[in-house]
Amino acid sequence: MLRHEHLKYGLMNKIDMLYDEAYELAQRKYNYKTALEKFKKKNGLQNGSECVVRIEKLEMTDSAARYKYYPENSDGSGIVALNRNTG
Repeated sequence: MLRHEHLKYGLMNKIDMLYDEAYELAQRKYNYKTALEKFKKKNGLQNGSECVVRIEKLEMTDSAARYKYYPENSDGSGIVALNRNTG
């Protein structure tokens, strides 16, 4: 999900793409719905349930971004690293 959002943000801010176009391209590469269902299954959430995830930026460089996420109602957390050049 973060990769989807990161790509969409980059398309809108680096090449001035409109939101709808950026969303569509990001959706083709990183399907948000599929990622959300995978996340819910991994974290024991039922279909139709809502989950809030707190995201904390750990590091941002020209080539990489690292975030830590904390799912609601969970003691766990995880780290997502993104290559800013390739998405």
